Amino acid sequence: MTDDDKKRFLELMSGCASTYSKQIEKSSIAIFWDFLSDYDIGDVERAFRRHLRSSKFFPTIAEIIDHIPNANAHEHVGADEAWVIAKQAMDPSNSVCATDEILQAMDIAQQVYNYRDENPARMAFREAYNRIVQNSTAKPRWFMSVGEDKSQAESVALKAVQLGRLPAGTEAKYRIEAPTTTVTALIEGYVAKVNVRKDHMENIKKMLVVEKTERFKISLSDDEFSALPWYLKEVVNV
Repeated sequence: MTDDDKKRFLELMSGCASTYSKQIEKSSIAIFWDFLSDYDIGDVERAFRRHLRSSKFFPTIAEIIDHIPNANAHEHVGADEAWVIAKQAMDPSNSVCATDEILQAMDIAQQVYNYRDENPARMAFREAYNRIVQNSTAKPRWFMSVGEDKSQAESVALKAVQLGRLPAGTEAKYRIEAPTTTVTALIEGYVAKVNVRKDHMENIKKMLVVEKTERFKISLSDDEFSALPWYLKEVVNV
C-alpha cells in the first residue's frame, strides 16, 4: 500500500471495528498499517472480508496476513530454496525467476562451484545469502532472468505468478507463438511451386529440341539446312 491508501485503510479498520462492536485506538491502527503496508490494498480488503465471514472475533495482524494469498512472496525465501534457484541460474541455458540477493550470493558461490562436488559452493552460497538478506532492509524484488533456451521462460514466469512473485499476466510476455500459415499463403506457395515446375519443364523441352535440332543440323548439308522450315531454323539459332 502507499500513502494514498491510508484513508481507505483507516475506513477499513474503522468499519471492521464497528462490525465487532470494538473501539480501536489510533496507535493500534498505526501498528496494523506498519505490518500490512507491504501488501496491496485490494488484497488487504479481501483478507478482512474473509476474516469477517469466518470469525466472530476482531482479527489479529497474523490472521489478516494468513488470509492474503502468497503473503510469503513479500519475504525472502530460505537459503536452501534460494540455492536451487541459483544452481539453475548457473546454467546459461536456463531461465529463472530470482532476486538481487540470490544472484549476488550466486556470484560468490560460482567461484568455487564444481559440478562433481557442489558442497563447497552450496556452503559458500548459504553463508553469503544469509548475510546479504540479514543486512537487507527492503523486501525482495523478483524478476525474470531469461536464458539461452527461451522456450523455458513462459513456464518459469507462470510458476512465479502462481507463487505471487510476479504480477498476473507476466508469463504472456515470454510466450513464443507458433508460426501460423493462412490458406491464402498455402495456395500462393502451391501456385508458385507449380509455376516453377512449368518453367523448369519448358526449359527442359527447349534444351531437348535444341539438342535434337543441332544433331539434325550436323547431319544436313548447307543446302538441306537452308530448305528447313523457318520455325526450325529459329530453334536452332536460339
